[in-house]
Amino acid sequence: MTSGPLAANRPLTQRSAWTRAVGAVAVLFVVNLVALELLMLMSTLAHWSSDVHTRAEVAFGSAIIGEVVFLVLLIWWLHREHLTLDDLGLRKRPKAWAVLVAVAFAVAYGLLTASNPGLRSNLGLHDFLKAEAVVAAVVAGIVEEVVSRGYFMFELQRARV
Repeated sequence: MTSGPLAANRPLTQRSAWTRAVGAVAVLFVVNLVALELLMLMSTLAHWSSDVHTRAEVAFGSAIIGEVVFLVLLIWWLHREHLTLDDLGLRKRPKAWAVLVAVAFAVAYGLLTASNPGLRSNLGLHDFLKAEAVVAAVVAGIVEEVVSRGYFMFELQRARV
């Protein structure tokens, strides 16, 4: 299999690069939409509760499923193109300042959320929905970084855009 620099040096036309890059984002959107619709249908057929808590669990669950399915599809596509996630820069070490900014932002956001009087009474509650929301945020963050900073930028770079 050809991977690494050889595969990365295969030039693309600008139109082809934009089509592939934007197409990946469109596929991500469609996969997430299909996952949401299927999980909503399943919840209706299974007669799950229709309260806001259950609907939020369905939405978070579908986001997790959709993002993971898309990542599998992207890995399959890369394999078909003789590329790997490493070719997209997955193993590059992040800059220390970027990690510090991300942690500072997360802490500031957490403190801001905790200071909201409307949410304060629920801070001590630990339930499946909160855990699912954290997993959904982490999975979505990883997949969307792979797509936007990895695949999207990789394809545009191959076309010298």
